[in-house]
Amino acid sequence: MNTIQRTNIAAVIIAIVAFVVAVLSFLETTPLKADMADLKTSTDNTALAIELTESEEIEPAQLIDIPNVARDPADVPPPITRTEPTIVEITLTFKELTAELADGTTYTFWTFDGTIPGPMLRVMEGDTVKVTTVDPFVKTHTKQINVRFLS
Repeated sequence: MNTIQRTNIAAVIIAIVAFVVAVLSFLETTPLKADMADLKTSTDNTALAIELTESEEIEPAQLIDIPNVARDPADVPPPITRTEPTIVEITLTFKELTAELADGTTYTFWTFDGTIPGPMLRVMEGDTVKVTTVDPFVKTHTKQINVRFLS
């Protein structure tokens, strides 16, 4: 093979490489153009959503009654030191309180004495327990107390 033939082969290889690079470059820009069209459609949809949202009045968040309704887990009654059963009278007040569920989101909770869960009630075996429930506001929802017996 002489020098001219080698030069021609090298030129053909360079031309093939340039062609492959051009084809790959074209294939990469075609999805980009489609993505740009999708982005414009998405932007138009976003603008439409903003326009619709601004045209309708959004209900403001409710005013909160209390910053947090969660009971402190360390808030427990002291241990029972007596040795004889007795009558234990407990009063639970149902309260509907509005507090923040998350930043900027309020929720009306049904609470016992203003917290969720309600207070821990400590009694001993043999005690007579009288529970009085107070519901200062008559609402359409029923209230429930979950009583568990532990041994």
